[in-house]
Parts: sequence; C-alpha cells; structure tokens
Amino acid sequence: MEESDSKDWQPCLLSLSPLKQDVITELGLDVSQMNDELTISCISKEIHLQGIEFVYGKGNHKTAWQRLYERAKALVNKCEEYGSTFSYYGRAK
Repeated sequence: MEESDSKDWQPCLLSLSPLKQDVITELGLDVSQMNDELTISCISKEIHLQGIEFVYGKGNHKTAWQRLYERAKALVNKCEEYGSTFSYYGRAK
C-alpha cells in the first residue's frame, strides 16, 4: 500500500466540536474558528501560562482546563489509532 493511501481516512471522523463547545461554555474561550490542532495547542498554552499543574489520584480535583485537555488528547489518540487501523487493513471504501 502506498503512503498516500493510508492518509485517505483523514480528516478523522472524530472531531473536537463537542469539546470546543465545552471550552466556550466552561472557560469562556472562543475556539470555534480554530482547527483541532490549534485548539489543543491553545488549551495547552493556557495551562502553561496559568501555571496549572495536573493532579491525579484520589482526593484531588482536576481543573476544567485539565479535564478538557485530557478529553482532547484522548480524541486525538483515538483518531491516530483509527488511522493506523485503516493503514493496516487498507482504506475503507
């Protein structure tokens, strides 16, 4: 299979649209006109600028920024997983 064939599944069917709406409602940050990569970058940069440290484990409450960032990364990872599956089995027709 050629390299160009494995990219035919793009753009991934998973979109950050629901997540973008949550960013707008929970954080007041308008990311509606941004593409998915820029949205994740914006969330990541804002986390860094605000000095937010991620928390894990029992008894620790995640910030809204952390929850949204983790959801975005999970969607991107799932999309990459789909891409590798399509490239392994061949593109869907």
